[in-house]
Amino acid sequence: MIIVITPEQLAENEIKIVTALFHEGADRIHLRKYQLDKIAMAKYIQQIPTAFHPRLVLHHHHDLAADFEIKQLHRSEQDRLATEYKVEGLCYSTSTHSIDTFNALNETWDYAFLSPFFPSISKPGYGNQEQVIDQLTQRTNRDVKLIALGGLHTDNVSESIRRGADGIALLGTIWQSPNPVKQFRACQTKFVSTIQQ
Repeated sequence: MIIVITPEQLAENEIKIVTALFHEGADRIHLRKYQLDKIAMAKYIQQIPTAFHPRLVLHHHHDLAADFEIKQLHRSEQDRLATEYKVEGLCYSTSTHSIDTFNALNETWDYAFLSPFFPSISKPGYGNQEQVIDQLTQRTNRDVKLIALGGLHTDNVSESIRRGADGIALLGTIWQSPNPVKQFRACQTKFVSTIQQ
């Protein structure tokens, strides 16, 4: 599974890029737009072709899911601990920052990000001291897909999969690239070749 997470601030040509990434084979795109109010978020989603709406994941304004046939919601670690989240017919993802937290998740969760795998590209300094990739040997939870997040790029995608991640989430390597779609293709090629080995 290859996931792309949008930047918090709108990027140049973002809707065009999001649409192109779906055409290239992104399994999910997480809409992480905390600065957008509900109306602005709805307008953002309306610009994405309807056929791709079931592959969008909302990080907030979860009540828009029904309006756009969105099937997946993301809950932050804080939200997961503080709120009731289960709605029939929807899938859920969440964020974790240690293998112990990941191992404690139940089958409510379709997948969970585990971060930081490597030093972050989009958050300078995050992940410089400790990376969770070294904790993968302690994984006991096989009911929830483990998605590597943090510092992933073409040179370390393969290592993430070989070390035990079920999928990858891309953020900085896509949105800080001069050609996000080309960068996605390069990461996708590494991902596919590794899982086929």
